[in-house]
Parts: sequence; structure tokens; C-alpha cells
Amino acid sequence: MSSLTTLPAGGDAEQQTGFLFSLLHNYLPESPVAAAEPPDLNVTVCHAMQRVLAMGHNRALARRVHAEVRRLATAAGAGSPAARAQATVELVFNVIMETADPAAYATAPPMGPEGRRALLAAFDRVGVYARDDPFPAVVTVPCERRTNCRIFTADNRPVPNPNGGADFEVLRPVNGAAGTGGGGLYSGSGRCYALVDNLKKAIYGSVVLAHVIHVESAVAPNSESKDTSGVVLRWTEERVAIKCISKAAVLKMQRSGKPMNENPLKEVRCLAYITRRMAGTLAGPEVLRGDPQRVLPMVDCLEDNEAIYLVRCLLSDFGYLYM
Repeated sequence: MSSLTTLPAGGDAEQQTGFLFSLLHNYLPESPVAAAEPPDLNVTVCHAMQRVLAMGHNRALARRVHAEVRRLATAAGAGSPAARAQATVELVFNVIMETADPAAYATAPPMGPEGRRALLAAFDRVGVYARDDPFPAVVTVPCERRTNCRIFTADNRPVPNPNGGADFEVLRPVNGAAGTGGGGLYSGSGRCYALVDNLKKAIYGSVVLAHVIHVESAVAPNSESKDTSGVVLRWTEERVAIKCISKAAVLKMQRSGKPMNENPLKEVRCLAYITRRMAGTLAGPEVLRGDPQRVLPMVDCLEDNEAIYLVRCLLSDFGYLYM
């Protein structure tokens, strides 16, 4: 049986925490990840937990986890899985405080799967539902970014572009693979987005003010109001903010090997998760803690070959625009 591959000590806090919880989750009996428990799992868990709980910003977490696992052990009694988890946590604390040698990890009684389950219960009880990759994949809508699009009012008058001219750049959902054009057909949602103004630059792209545009398949009396797909784009006053995440910029940062100041892909997955949970379209084992109503939900998530477009509500207050 091969030994575990440990995460290098230089990994950032998020990687270290994700690695610890992956170890705790992946070797439970019901886990589809691993069928057999490696012989050095307990030692690896101890080292991973030591790195996480020794972080300065985790001092309060360490105290709360210790108190919770001790409470579980008291309720379950001596020799219980919770008691084994308590003994492991206390050994790790002693190593952190330099009153014990890390070599003791190799001779300590292993927690076993039920002990790891008790430790997970303690972490979850104090509010840490950590996973290495906690959010499900985001389903994006393929789109294309079209220039020179003419948009019309309800009475077929062209809408002037505030930046000059009469045409707009439009994000339009399409059928088919992202970036292929899908035969030039609009998606069944009947929504697309006219890009109006750049609000600000972002690390991996920009944030753009946009107006929601409705798509009509009927041919308008004015033949100039239809595009090459035979549809009409109708202007609305509904505004949104679109975060344009450059795939090239993300790939460059990933290949650099340096820690990312922010990870926009995780941001998209997190927002998609919260939006779906708030809408009741996704179930979860845990309760959304805090006040998720304070989080601006996603309106849409589009993608082409160049970028991911995260569409969100727009808040306007005292003349300032916030996303």
C-alpha cells in the first residue's frame, strides 16, 4: 500500500486547510475517493492539522474545536471514537506548544474512520464546512460577443450609444459550444446584454455596466431593426454589472506557480452555489450561515472562448455604482 503524498509546507492557507479536510473526508467508508486507508494516514492528518491550527488567524478556531471535541468525548465516554479524536487533537496542540515531539504522531493510537468522523463533526459544529473543492461546477451558457449591433426601442427607434454612434457590443447567448456561434441562433431565454460602459478594471479583466436586451423573433415593420439572424433586439432600462474574467489572464497566473491574490473561478462557483441555494434549486447538507441575503446573487453566467461573464445585479446609491 503506497504512502500518501503530503502537501508541501509552503502551500497557502487555503491549500493547507483544503488538504486537511480532504484527508478527513476521503477515507471514510462511504467515500468514493479511496477504498483502502493508507498506513500513514493518521500521521499525515496530524501534520496537516498542526499546520492549520498553528496559523495565527486560526487561534480562535483551534480553541473552539478543542472545546467541541472534548464535549463530544465526554458525552461518548472513554475509548469512544470521539475520545480518540480528542487525544489526537490534544497531541497536536502539545506539538504546536512545543511540549511534545512530532515523532509522537507515529506511535499515537490512530483515530480510525469514526474518530475522523467525530473530528469532522467538531469542525462542522463550530462552523467549518470545509472541503478541498466545496462548490459544484458552474453550468455556463455559451455566448458570443458581437460588435456593431443595432438596438431598438419598443416603437422601432434606434437607441443611441452613449459612447457615440448607433451600434453596441452585445453578449448574446447561443446554442452550441461556447464560442462557436451555434449557427447564430439566440438561446431560448430571450435575454442578452448590451455593454455600455467600463466601471472598473479587475485583476483578471474588467467590470462593465450593461443593459438587459430582449430578443424578439418576429420581423418588425422596419426592416433595419432585424439583424442577420432575423431577430430584433429591444432595449430595456434594466441594468446589470458584468464581471468579464479573462481566461488568458487566469491561465497565466495559474502557470506562474505563484499564489493567486484572488481566484475568480472560485468566486464564480461560490456565487453560483449561494444563488442556487437561495433560489431553492440546490439542496445542501448544511445550513447557509450568516445572512446570504446580503450577497448579490448571480443573474446569469455566460462563457465564450475568451472569457467567463459573471452577470450580477447592480446597486446604485448616491450616484455611485457598486457591483
